[in-house]
Amino acid sequence: MNDEKVQAQLVQLTTVIETAPADSAEYFQAGRQYQKLLFAHMTLREYEFIT
Repeated sequence: MNDEKVQAQLVQLTTVIETAPADSAEYFQAGRQYQKLLFAHMTLREYEFIT
């Protein structure tokens, strides 16, 4: 998957996370997908930079 598609999906998942109630299944599913997608396309150096 290219970077532009990943970025677009992260934006879409962020929208779901921001609009869905925190106790909803949709919120948790979007959060899991966001983390999976983000960390699959991030190097250790990038992770250390943002933490």
